[in-house]
Amino acid sequence: MTDTMDTPPTPPPPSGADDTPGGFRYRQEVALGAFLLYVFLLWVGTMGELLDIKWIRNLPIY
Repeated sequence: MTDTMDTPPTPPPPSGADDTPGGFRYRQEVALGAFLLYVFLLWVGTMGELLDIKWIRNLPIY
């Protein structure tokens, strides 16, 4: 026998949940991570310059 109770409708997917073809689901998280990495590297370079830390200033990224 089948159950005749009504089941609640499924909720719509959350906003920005890969609803476009070729969309990227974690776009904001990746952008935030890239921004934080940029700020961290900027801070390390600034500390290397201000405190005259040679090994930081000799890194190829600076």
